[in-house]
Amino acid sequence: MCILSLVAWRPKESDALTREELAQLRQQLARLSAYYVERFYRTAYESCVLPPNRMPSPLRMQELVTAWKQLRG
Repeated sequence: MCILSLVAWRPKESDALTREELAQLRQQLARLSAYYVERFYRTAYESCVLPPNRMPSPLRMQELVTAWKQLRG
């Protein structure tokens, strides 16, 4: 599975994921090899780097934490 297929379904940037969407993200990450989960994590991490005067969106933070949990699990 390609990481790009995970990003295709994303809602608007400012929105947080619903419980169902978060569960779907967990399932999709669980199907990936550790290599691709790490790539997804790095991409999420880079999108959470704090630009001046701006906080990362809830969506980006949820992606980062979900990927981190998958890597730790």
